[in-house]
Amino acid sequence: MNMKKFLWKIICAAVCLTIVAGFGAGCGIAGSISGKIKISRDMFENYVAPITDAVSVGIAKSDKNSADADDAKQTSKSFFVTFDENGDIERVVFRAKKQNGEEQTISQENINGEIDKMYVSGEFVFIRYSKFVSSGGGDPRDIDPDYDKKDYACDSDRQSFAVHKSTGKVYSLSALNASVLNIEDGNIVLVCTEQTNTSLLNTYYSLSVSDGNLVFTDIVPNKNIYISKVHVDKFGHVFVKNDKSTEVIGDYIYYISDNVVKGSDGFTYEYTDNLWAYTLNYYNANKQLVKVPNDRKVYLEKGYYGNLMVAGRYIFTLDYFLHVSYDDGDGLYKSWGSLYPTYSNSLVVSNELFLLAENQDSSLALIYYNLSSINTPPTDYVWYVGSPYLSDVRPVLTVSSARVQNDVIYAVVESVMGQKTYAVTIDGNKEIHTEMLSDIGYERSVITIQALN
Repeated sequence: MNMKKFLWKIICAAVCLTIVAGFGAGCGIAGSISGKIKISRDMFENYVAPITDAVSVGIAKSDKNSADADDAKQTSKSFFVTFDENGDIERVVFRAKKQNGEEQTISQENINGEIDKMYVSGEFVFIRYSKFVSSGGGDPRDIDPDYDKKDYACDSDRQSFAVHKSTGKVYSLSALNASVLNIEDGNIVLVCTEQTNTSLLNTYYSLSVSDGNLVFTDIVPNKNIYISKVHVDKFGHVFVKNDKSTEVIGDYIYYISDNVVKGSDGFTYEYTDNLWAYTLNYYNANKQLVKVPNDRKVYLEKGYYGNLMVAGRYIFTLDYFLHVSYDDGDGLYKSWGSLYPTYSNSLVVSNELFLLAENQDSSLALIYYNLSSINTPPTDYVWYVGSPYLSDVRPVLTVSSARVQNDVIYAVVESVMGQKTYAVTIDGNKEIHTEMLSDIGYERSVITIQALN
């Protein structure tokens, strides 16, 4: 199949529940299934998704206006696709082996609906199929960046599945009878089930595969403990923020503090801060807290404001100003001063910092701040002696809005007569690359009314 016919976009868990993978004797005739396959919990029964050799997976949307579309009746539809090492795209065709050795396939063109969300996490690819084919309009991810992590529902209109990356086995999530299934991090998911008193029971599970079955294991059996956040670090340690327990059980670290956060580099950090200084440590492979090395560069999302950017011996605190703290060798980051006013949020790409600065005319400027270009404080440290500054600050674009996805800044520029979208990236030499992705022009609407006399 010539995938140049498509415009594509990467969209790119004590109590145990077990879902058995349906893989065995096929049914029906050999070859591709014809006709429309209804969205249902068993639509992929006995089938696998051949994704084990793919470099990455994503969602691709067919272009109903394409000149080389398969046929004139083709409408815009989203497909589950794989990418190889050359970046070539191929639609996933679900496959089953019959007992006589023949292969049976399901092509997504024959599914009465389309894939509408996908998320790759840990050992699994989560997918959801919906009866409703999209008919244009905006991307819901522009409104909710976590769109693909939430609401893997199973009902009369939608069905959700977990695909095991290393085997391609497909597991229906309908057996959970969940009102909501959200993906947290790694193999951890949140399952909300409705109780008899109409309340919801929230349970965090770790997912694993055993003897070909998908197993959900409750990570906090005591429901008197409230969990507010779960993340998995680069070593596979699971950090569980809760309101009552501070203990370590195997690879699970339960904590209460608000000052534990996963960094953009996959390490977990713990910090303390006050008006004048920070301390900052990270958990190593042995789950021990150790000092951050001076060559570390990492972004830490603390919350709605005051996020941290660590660059060597400096901590940059990001709120409405860019505050600078400096480690003069004793492991204590002391406040040094403030830099440039910022707008609302930072945009971090490849651990490099971009900020949205408000111009005098209230428009937004996307600006790159090279944190490595900061001047060095005095050796004999005295608070507020001198002031920090950066020698490399580069305006990139005047924008209407900007967001980060897959280490790319997507910047939108709105004008009266049109809209332009740019992709902004930065390479290892700190060179910034800007590519226009779309240029949409709008025509004026003109209404003419003839006089009655």
